[in-house]
Amino acid sequence: SIHLYYEDIEISRSLIVTLTKESLDLLRLNILSLSSEPGARIELTAHLKNPFWSDEKFTISYSAPTGWNVSVKYRGIPIHTLVLEPNEVVELKVCIEIPEDVSEGVYNVLLRTEVAHRGFSEEKSLTVAIGREVRRELSLEVQRSHVYANIGSRAKYKLRLVSRGYEELLVKLSVENLPEALSYWFEDEVGNRISSIYLHDDSECTIFLCVQVSEDAKVGIFNFTLKITADNITLYRTLYLDVTGRYGLTVETEEFSIDTYAGEEVTFDFTLKNTGTLTLTDVTCILETIPEGFEVEITPEKVSILKPGESITFTLTITVDPTKSVGDYYILLKGKANEVSTITYGLRVIVRQRETMLIVAAVVVIVVALVLVYVYKRYGRR
Repeated sequence: SIHLYYEDIEISRSLIVTLTKESLDLLRLNILSLSSEPGARIELTAHLKNPFWSDEKFTISYSAPTGWNVSVKYRGIPIHTLVLEPNEVVELKVCIEIPEDVSEGVYNVLLRTEVAHRGFSEEKSLTVAIGREVRRELSLEVQRSHVYANIGSRAKYKLRLVSRGYEELLVKLSVENLPEALSYWFEDEVGNRISSIYLHDDSECTIFLCVQVSEDAKVGIFNFTLKITADNITLYRTLYLDVTGRYGLTVETEEFSIDTYAGEEVTFDFTLKNTGTLTLTDVTCILETIPEGFEVEITPEKVSILKPGESITFTLTITVDPTKSVGDYYILLKGKANEVSTITYGLRVIVRQRETMLIVAAVVVIVVALVLVYVYKRYGRR
């Protein structure tokens, strides 16, 4: 209770605090129950996660029926303790060896994960059914059934296949009802393209379904069916692909060099095209660098909307100061919209000298030379 006093007034309130203990799921197993047979060796994949904000030491212990051999391995090495960084996740292998003389029945293997520093622990129970006729099972896990992809890009679905009770199983992979603007293929974990895969004994594998979105695809949400077939088993999963548009702005001008004379003006056309699938807004030509003695005027200043496939040409009127020296100068420019921009281009401006000026200069030099010759001949040396 909280009590407040002011002069002769007392105010009190009661607060109720409820504490609940939630599972942190430190050690996660993809499979918690399975069927096997005497003398079998089982290897399961587990993931150990550190959900805390500091490095923690995890202790893993286990209890199993008499005669059963259980071990937990990290990178092929049996472990009992492991130190993880904050939010780090590692993959472990839980190996179980079943004795040959075990009787039929249901057995439990208990895995205990403890963080001694925090006084925290969790237990996971793995149920193993032993029988002379082992139940055969093929399961499929899809990590994410709804994936996003831009037009022209690729979507990737992570799939996990688990085989139990089969010595060798050929699994065929296919997709049904895929829209025409999409194409697909399957990959293994190293990137090899596959259409089927062999699963040996009691095993698991990870594969990827890749879906390519063409440039002609429409924006929207599409669904299709993943089909897995093996032996007399057929598994179906409905997958979703959310195709989103993309922004694109491309410079169509190819020549970036112009000639002019000091004191005169010249024009240059800078053309931009919307090569994306979404409308661009406030498209402009940006001048990043202008040489000293240059004046540049851009027409138009801005285009409010540029739809996909449309182009716009900006005309640059460049005026060079009359006193500017002959040479090469560069104006740096680029196209820009609110959503995207191009790379920077360099416009080469070659400032030349007119031929008439050269002729006048030559005439002046000749006249001066003739005058000097005349003076020399008339007056000679004195």
